[in-house]
Amino acid sequence: MSDPAASNSPSTELITVSLSEWSGPDRAAAATTRTQTGRYYHPYGHPNAKAQQQGPTAPNNPKIPRRVVWTHALEKPLFSGLELTTLGVTQRRPIYVASLEAHIDRMHTQLLSLGSVYYPVVLPELDSFIGLSSTRAKGMIAVLQNDLAFARERLLHLQQVNEELESRLYAREI
Repeated sequence: MSDPAASNSPSTELITVSLSEWSGPDRAAAATTRTQTGRYYHPYGHPNAKAQQQGPTAPNNPKIPRRVVWTHALEKPLFSGLELTTLGVTQRRPIYVASLEAHIDRMHTQLLSLGSVYYPVVLPELDSFIGLSSTRAKGMIAVLQNDLAFARERLLHLQQVNEELESRLYAREI
């Protein structure tokens, strides 16, 4: 298998990184997904990968759905229903990428306003990301954004349920 970092084409297959390149918060979890060839599975290679992995043979399991390279779920907050139906994917994709890049520019501006605490990052701290293509990084950010939106919806639902239970509890005490 060729090294995915050396390939410029996006892959729908297994995304692997060596442990020395992986510096995320789930580094210990990534170490448990080591394959026979000494590679590690990227946690965003499959939807809900942590819950579905059953050991090193999990990526070969046909029951685990592969993550699609371009999901259209992330376009819904950006485009109206009419735009989604009238504009084709080839017309929406550059708009979405430009929107994502503008958001990244806004984030950089916020980091600059914080001063030298978080930005600029010294170059040795970026060594762990060598070989990560910008397309893959943008995709990882988009997936994280989608996961965050799902977590926010879940939190909102739990807060509403909690408020309802509290109101019932206080109604009984009175």
